[in-house]
Parts: sequence; structure tokens; C-alpha cells
Amino acid sequence: MADSLNDSKTMSGESAEGVRWWGSSPLPEGKIHCLSLGPLNLYSEKLENEWRIGLLRGTDPLESAVTTAHFSAGDLPANIPWERFAGGQLDSPLFISPALADRPVVSRPTNAYYLPSTESVTFFIGTPVWVKVMTAKGNVLKDFPVFRPSDTWFGPTTDQGQLCYASRTFCNVDLASVPYRPHRAVTSVTIKNKSPETIPIEKIKLPVGNLSLYIGPGNRIWTQDITYEIVEKERVIQLRLSDNPPALAPDSEFLSKGREPSGGNLLVQAISYFFPEM
Repeated sequence: MADSLNDSKTMSGESAEGVRWWGSSPLPEGKIHCLSLGPLNLYSEKLENEWRIGLLRGTDPLESAVTTAHFSAGDLPANIPWERFAGGQLDSPLFISPALADRPVVSRPTNAYYLPSTESVTFFIGTPVWVKVMTAKGNVLKDFPVFRPSDTWFGPTTDQGQLCYASRTFCNVDLASVPYRPHRAVTSVTIKNKSPETIPIEKIKLPVGNLSLYIGPGNRIWTQDITYEIVEKERVIQLRLSDNPPALAPDSEFLSKGREPSGGNLLVQAISYFFPEM
């Protein structure tokens, strides 16, 4: 968290690569800091013995421009919903860090995709990023999505399953086809079909709470790689989490552990849960 956010710097599209929007947030006395991250405007102000934090969001989740600036109170929108947090010295900075969602993310391919028996495929899937606002002591003041995804239920019935977030994916098999978004994390997902059947891949559940974050070239946000193995007889899915940086970004910088760190191997839901048409 040692890096500082650059003041009054504007990036958009490809030029946004190379910018770290996380780090320490300077809060000069009498000024309000604003981080604009895609559709999100995050305002923060340090007063005596308290911080003030406010959020405004736009309507376009694909907006990717990043700006930072300082404002006087009279220059701000009147509709900012402020929250106040006690503590801190007048010169205490806040720290901003990316995080992953607080529930699993279910990614649905935009087109039908089938995986024949004994075949494997690797997708590159983007998932929405959350923002943590923390004090120098590590206390989390706010933890929120840049743009809140919609809810979805993952499971065969209302009694069997889990509330998740919904996302759409093109199931890109070429990293170059994945657009850079400063507020989305990329996960390399390999699915190996060891069953005797062709598997329709209709939904892919990503256990993002178990995934660590890395910063790769161009400051693209990555997670560790994951592999799903569909077992032939037991009709279950073995989930393996890589212990290393992403294979396609091996020099990535480790940023943070997941919300619920786990071991490298997990047994997850039955195949009929994972692929509902089975």
C-alpha cells in the first residue's frame, strides 16, 4: 500500500494501462479527493478526528476511464451520499485496494459451448472488482463493488444452491481478445472433461472468495489460475487452485489473498449443479 495515487491524472481505453489506481489516497487539508474508476466516483475527505467517504455511480459498467483529482467542497455534486467514520490524525492517509466479490460469480457464456469427452479448454474470464478503503492501521472503512452485478441463484432448486453474482462472458480462449478493464480481474479457467460424455458449458461458477489477486504487466489485475476436472465415474468436479502467479503473467506481483483462502484442491458441487442441463 505504499504507492500513492497520482493527482489529476486521466487515462482512458488502452492508455489506462500502466496506471495503478490503488495505493495511498492523499487527503490535503481543505480538499476532497476524488477517484473516478470507470462508472464509480469515490470521494474522500479528512476532517479532525474523522473521515468522510461518498460514492456516486454512473450507468455504464464498461466505462474504463480513470481519473484522480482534488476538489473544494463547493465544486462537488450536491447529491453525494456521505458517510462519516471516526478516528485518525488530520494528516492520516486512506489506502485503496482492489478486492474480489464477496460471493461466487457465475459466468454464463454468450453462446452455447460444448466440451467433448477427453478434451480440455482454457477460458479467460473477467469478473468485477470490489474496492476496499482502509486506514493506515488496516481497518476497512468501506468494501464495495465498482459496479454492482446482478444477483443469480446457482443450484438445481431453491433448497440446494447458493446466491451468487451474475456475469456474462464470451468464453475467450485467446487472452488478446479480452479487453483491458481497470476494474475487472482476469482468471484463467481450465476445464478438463474426463467423463465419457460431451458436456454443455452453460454456467461457470468462479469461487472468487478463494482466489488471490496479482498485478500483471500493464497493471492488469489477475487472479491465480484455476482448473476444473470433471471426473469420469464419481460425477463430481475437482477444483484445483494454482499456488503460483498466473501462467501467462509469471512475473506478476502478488497483491492480496482471497477473502476465504483455502487449500489447493477442493471438491465442488455435483456436475448436474455445475452444468444444469446434465
